[in-house]
Amino acid sequence: MLPKFLSRRLRWGATVTVLGALITNRHDSTRWWQFLRRTARPGTEFGTPQWWTEVRVRAAVTLDRTLRRSPAIKDIVVDGDEVVLFVEGAVRPEIVRHLGSLQRVKGIREVRCVELSDVPIDIAEGVSVAD
Repeated sequence: MLPKFLSRRLRWGATVTVLGALITNRHDSTRWWQFLRRTARPGTEFGTPQWWTEVRVRAAVTLDRTLRRSPAIKDIVVDGDEVVLFVEGAVRPEIVRHLGSLQRVKGIREVRCVELSDVPIDIAEGVSVAD
């Protein structure tokens, strides 16, 4: 067991490190939080193959530095073997260049970007978009 003064310092250092990482990757953290809120609702199926595919796609976004830090990506939706990135504003070329990392995820055949202005209103209401 660690002495009390040392464990307090380690706890403080760990807290500061985690908060710093969340602030640095705030866009990605927000997208993960929205996903967790959506999957924690009653009646959603947890642990299905569709759920695991979405987790793998979101992990691929987190591992790609450009996609992780992009403020334009508002939400990621996985539907079967297709991934749709909802983008605010025009689709940026740096996002398109990095979509190959999402296509390498097992079970994904197509990846596309959709501007939020192109989404019909009735569909956009059902999509969770991070503020």
